[in-house]
Parts: sequence; C-alpha cells; structure tokens
Amino acid sequence: MKVRFFGILRDFAGVESVDVVLGGSVKVKELLNLLSSKLSWFNDFLKNVEKANISIIILVNDHLVNEEYLLNEGDEVTLLPPAAGG
Repeated sequence: MKVRFFGILRDFAGVESVDVVLGGSVKVKELLNLLSSKLSWFNDFLKNVEKANISIIILVNDHLVNEEYLLNEGDEVTLLPPAAGG
C-alpha cells in the first residue's frame, strides 16, 4: 500500500510517499498507529494535532474517509495536514 504525504507532512517526511506492507485488511487508525511507531516525526505531529483538537485529512483512493475505514492491500492513502483559511 502506498501512503502519500502532502504539505508540511511531506516536508517532515522528506519524501512524497512510503510503501507499507500490511498483513491483511486493517483500519486507517491502525495504519496511523503503525506509522507513528515507525516514524517519530509522525508520532509527534499526531500528538500536536490531537492536542489542538483538530485532525488530519485522510483520503483513500481519492475519497475522504475517517479512521474507522477498512483498508485493503493496493489502496492508496493520502494524508493531508489540517487546513485553515477563509
């Protein structure tokens, strides 16, 4: 599965995307937990986002989903930082 980063997440990652191998279907929140355990910058970012009571934007195959969405091998996950503006 490909996980793509945009905005400041890409800056922190230093890459546009990473490939993740999952053992079957998992929920988005499990993928986020896996990324947090492997990438210290991602863990720190999620903690700051949670503390601010906002959330990242999650797309799977270009469709907006929540953390309960069930992922399958071959899905493309896109993570976008919270956005602000008017």
